[in-house]
Amino acid sequence: MEYNSDEYDEAETSKPRLNMSHGFIHHIRRNQVDRDNYDKKLKSTKGKTKTSGQSSKSPQHKLYVPPNHRKSTDEEPTLGKPLFKLEYTDRQGQVHPVVVRSTDNARVIAERLQRNARIPPKFLDTLEWKIEQEQMKHGD
Repeated sequence: MEYNSDEYDEAETSKPRLNMSHGFIHHIRRNQVDRDNYDKKLKSTKGKTKTSGQSSKSPQHKLYVPPNHRKSTDEEPTLGKPLFKLEYTDRQGQVHPVVVRSTDNARVIAERLQRNARIPPKFLDTLEWKIEQEQMKHGD
């Protein structure tokens, strides 16, 4: 059975087809175009963020720092309620402020102040005693 090309064309044109002027089809096409534009926009912003700094997908490796190295010697401890601010003025007129907290050790504060302000060692015990007295007075 051979088909004649004329018969094939007639059979093809006589079949009902989708009406492309219908609003539903236009709606589908518009959604597809909008989706494609949105995908392009997302890919372009994603590409911009990749080039901005992170070259690898793995997170940055954090380096372990032991607790005694985490805080510098100049930082004040964050534990305890601040009681008062001790300010020592040395012979050159430079002021050395130290915030004294309720949990601070008076000896450690006195040694730190002695080291930073270059106070003579003979005054260390007196400074420690004075800090303890002020801690008791302000601690109530």
